[in-house]
Amino acid sequence: MRNITKIYYAKVGKLNLAKKLKYLPESKLARIANFKNEKDKKLSVGSYLLLKKILNRHFIRYHYYDFKYLDNGKPIIEGKKIHFSISHSGDYVAAAISKKPVGVDIQEMREVNLDTRKLVFNEEDEKLFQDSSDKKDLFYSLWVTKEAKFKMDETPFKNAHIEDGKTFTIDNYKIGVSCLTLKIKIKKTRI
Repeated sequence: MRNITKIYYAKVGKLNLAKKLKYLPESKLARIANFKNEKDKKLSVGSYLLLKKILNRHFIRYHYYDFKYLDNGKPIIEGKKIHFSISHSGDYVAAAISKKPVGVDIQEMREVNLDTRKLVFNEEDEKLFQDSSDKKDLFYSLWVTKEAKFKMDETPFKNAHIEDGKTFTIDNYKIGVSCLTLKIKIKKTRI
């Protein structure tokens, strides 16, 4: 994997749950059974299967119970020198994997109350926003960058900057990644 951060994303809106549930461990099945919304079930199953696929692709064998959770809720695989991050929104799941700390976020770019920016924007962000001709795109670029930066190293939203990450637009979704590597690759995949 060298010093490359790899981002994978997959559409799960049409995921056949009946076929995919057989690939999940009992502990994951029990958690998914508590979801009332089928969309939430698909996002959870899709996130798990995407992560499993990319870890296997990079020769990292693990079992669901190998995940340990840090005090901040971030999952890790104990004993492995690998960093990963997962996110989901709408019909998509995204995962990033790297040998260095990484955070990823995906958001469906829906109409938003742009006043929410006051909760997370700093003065620099606000100036960028005021000068922007595409406020919706900039809002989501800033949001996913800040969320990814927080997932990577717990930087508070107002302290994160647009330069702290890189964003990609896929369909009507914005993906943001914050990482310590210089090279990033993004790839659509199926689960």
